[in-house]
Amino acid sequence: MGSKSRKCTDTEKLCPGCNEWKLHEEFYHHKADPKKPRGYCKKCNIEKSKAYTETSHYLASRGKAGRAMRDKAKRKTKARRRYKELNPDWLRWEQIEKAYGLTKLAWRTILEEQRGVCAICHKAFTGKEPHVDHNHATGMVRGLICRACNTALGLLCEDREILIGMIDYLDAHKKSE
Repeated sequence: MGSKSRKCTDTEKLCPGCNEWKLHEEFYHHKADPKKPRGYCKKCNIEKSKAYTETSHYLASRGKAGRAMRDKAKRKTKARRRYKELNPDWLRWEQIEKAYGLTKLAWRTILEEQRGVCAICHKAFTGKEPHVDHNHATGMVRGLICRACNTALGLLCEDREILIGMIDYLDAHKKSE
């Protein structure tokens, strides 16, 4: 019906399946907006549906094979749920290992080396568990720090000059007090 460079009109639309301009009546329409035609014409839409129903994925979701797949998925989900109940902190350790390459054993070793205190303020960890401090440029773990020190480092963008300036500021005002 003509060139592909045409714009869609109120009566015609280009079907991406057959690359033909067709009247809106040749398309299925959206339920929410009956005037708006769907993406593919009726003929291409039917062909796409037939092609999908012939795929192994579709066939596997039907009949005995599909039932077996669904049962296996249910068992797997049930097992995961049970594991989460028995190991409530599983996600935390999974995230720590993925983000920092730090196993639970390695984390505990660092905690023991720091004698259970923050690597910056040397206060004992209270409440939530320590935060893993790491170099953002290299990804290397530096130690375990408390929430307050982690927040401070983040707010200061780990900038040594700002930290030195803060120390100088505190020292200057300490003398005048």
